[in-house]
Amino acid sequence: MEAKDLSRMLIEARDKKGLTPEELCEKIRIQPSVLNDIETGVFTGLAPLYMKGFLRKYALAVGLDEGRVVRDYERVTGGERTKKQEAPLSPPKAPKKPAERAKPSVITEEPVKGYRHLDEIPVEPLRVPSAAPMEGLQTPQFKATKKYLQLILVAALTVLAIALVFVLGKMVKNWSPSRSRAALASGEKGFSSVKAAGEDREIIEPGMISLKLKANGKVWVQVKKGDKNLYAGVMDKGDSGAWRSDVPLTVWTGKGENLVFVLNNRDLGVVAEGVVKNIKVSAEGIKIGAKTIPLKE
Repeated sequence: MEAKDLSRMLIEARDKKGLTPEELCEKIRIQPSVLNDIETGVFTGLAPLYMKGFLRKYALAVGLDEGRVVRDYERVTGGERTKKQEAPLSPPKAPKKPAERAKPSVITEEPVKGYRHLDEIPVEPLRVPSAAPMEGLQTPQFKATKKYLQLILVAALTVLAIALVFVLGKMVKNWSPSRSRAALASGEKGFSSVKAAGEDREIIEPGMISLKLKANGKVWVQVKKGDKNLYAGVMDKGDSGAWRSDVPLTVWTGKGENLVFVLNNRDLGVVAEGVVKNIKVSAEGIKIGAKTIPLKE
């Protein structure tokens, strides 16, 4: 018997069982490469010990006598060795009687779960239980340091909060709604901020109007330039606003006795009392209805 005859016998038995190569590999737990060697007559790819084990599994799976298959394998491999000898005319040696199977010891003839070589067998890594995590952080020295750092953090946050409250208090103290509205009005054309006491008087060009309003009490004020609203809001005591224009201005007030007019650097004082509408301000003076307050030289 030759190697191809043994392979053909095994393939025919597998076909009779209706098994595909993939199904047989799964059934007997053998690698596809080893099965391919067996079914193509290549029996020298593995050591005889492992090849015999695979052939036994194959024979049992397809319904053949495992002992006969192993004997045929030994004949085939013995015949291949004879062909390689230099004396081709010498009669072939009689096949050796298969030795009795010894009881399995440490190494058995059965392959290890279908692996082709021993070095292919996966080895689970050794798992060593880790020590208790962060053991060094549970010492009394660390706990004391942690508490000290927490106290420093709390103190720093407290100082920061006090500083923030102080700054906000200063901002609120220096802020007033009327001043804020006056600042917004500063972007309007014709507005000029009030000069501090003791500064030089403004230089007024001919035909120009420089109007300053000073509040000696809380008062609502509206300043218009034609149809354009320059300012509208409440002025608190001590607040003031200034506007410049080349055309007459119109002032409305809700409490005239709390509003002082300064026109072109001339202090005209309180010009009306109560609610007053349509106070006309020009370079010549102030007109309230039929009343006229001329700008004195």
